Amino acid sequence: MIRPLLFLLVIISTECIAQDSLLYQSFIPRHAVKISPFHLLSFYPTIQLAYEVKIAKRLSFQIEGGYVINYKVNVDPEYQNKRGGKGKLELHYYMLPSTRAQLIFYGAAELYYNAVDFDRRVTREECFNTDCNQRITRQYTTKVMYREPGIGLKMGFVKYFSDFFIDINSGWAIRFISYTESENIRNFFNNDNMRWLNIPNEEDRVALAPIIGIRLGYRLK
Repeated sequence: MIRPLLFLLVIISTECIAQDSLLYQSFIPRHAVKISPFHLLSFYPTIQLAYEVKIAKRLSFQIEGGYVINYKVNVDPEYQNKRGGKGKLELHYYMLPSTRAQLIFYGAAELYYNAVDFDRRVTREECFNTDCNQRITRQYTTKVMYREPGIGLKMGFVKYFSDFFIDINSGWAIRFISYTESENIRNFFNNDNMRWLNIPNEEDRVALAPIIGIRLGYRLK
C-alpha cells in the first residue's frame, strides 16, 4: 500500500514541476526587442532600444542603448547641439506569473551610463579700454560635458498582448552626476539671476532619485 502511494506522489510532484517550468517558459521571452518612446521627451532626448535574452529559468539579461538627438526646435543658447549616448545593463529575475492576466512580475538590478555633450553660447558686454568708456558685445561658445554613471534597483511587470507586450517598472537609483565646462562660462552663469529654475541642476553631486520605465516590446519566436 505504501509503495503505490509513494509512486503516485512522485508522479504528482513531477507533473507540478513540469507545469511550473512550462509556465515560466511561456512568460519569459527567450529573445525580445524593446523601444522606450518616453525617452524622446527627456531633457536629453534619445532614441532608446533594448534587447533582452533569457539566460536561465527565471533570469534574463538586457542591454540597452540610446542615441541623443538634437531637436531643431531647441533655441536655448545654453543647450545647443546636444549629442552623445546612453547605455544600460540590466539583470531581471522573474516571479509570480499569471495566466489569467497574461503578465509576470520581476525584480531587476541595473547599471547605466549617460554621456552627453552640448554647446553653450553666451553674449556679454565687455570694456573696450581700461577706462571702460567704450563697451563691446562679445559672444562665447564652449563645450559642456555631462556625465552620469549610476546603479539602480527596481520592480516591474511584463503584460502580454500576444507576442507584443508592455514593460513597466519603477524603483530607485544612485546617481553620480558631473558637468564639465569652461570656468569663465560657469562663473558667468552662476552670477546670472535670470537662471533661477536650475533645470537641469548642473551641480556635481551624488543623489538618490526615483526611476520609472515604460517600454513597448515584441517577443521573438
